[in-house]
Amino acid sequence: MSSTPRTLELLPQVRAGDGEATRELSDLLYGDLRRLAQAAIVRASGPSSIQATELVHEAFLRLSGSDGIDWQSRAHFLAVAAKAMRQVLIDRARRKGAAKRGDGDRLVTLETGLDDVASTSDPVDVLDLESSLERLQEVDPRGAEVIVCRHFGGMQVDEIGEVLGVSRHTVTRSLRAARAWLVKELNAGPAPASS
Repeated sequence: MSSTPRTLELLPQVRAGDGEATRELSDLLYGDLRRLAQAAIVRASGPSSIQATELVHEAFLRLSGSDGIDWQSRAHFLAVAAKAMRQVLIDRARRKGAAKRGDGDRLVTLETGLDDVASTSDPVDVLDLESSLERLQEVDPRGAEVIVCRHFGGMQVDEIGEVLGVSRHTVTRSLRAARAWLVKELNAGPAPASS
């Protein structure tokens, strides 16, 4: 997923609000965006009411409405797209869960959602995972970013380093620590409700 010269040429035009450049960039990156969407849906393992194409389109609508993003590179664009896709899936799970919490429609297992870190295969609700990621963001912002890029965006260590502006070693260390923190957090059960 290296940056192509044309992608790098388009980023400043997209940043300036050029609609034609935005369409061309989305065409160039559509295959990558679809791959990210498929990975996000698989990681949400369970019956899904959304297809990869629909997820790409919903995420792109959110991205196109986001003014002021200073696109740095192709990897940065894809990282932000992965976050938008994650948010679409979370919003859908919340809407479903509002009717009946715990209906089992959107389950993530630690094995599928966090690769090989799990010591258990008990399913974790996507909303519980999101809540844990929010708590991780409070204690380890870089770790949370690395988890989102890697596990929701399917990005490689080098790409994450490029997006975050850190070394490969720093990404690997952050990923290891964040995975361990999440496994511990998710195995501990839901957080107590605040008063």
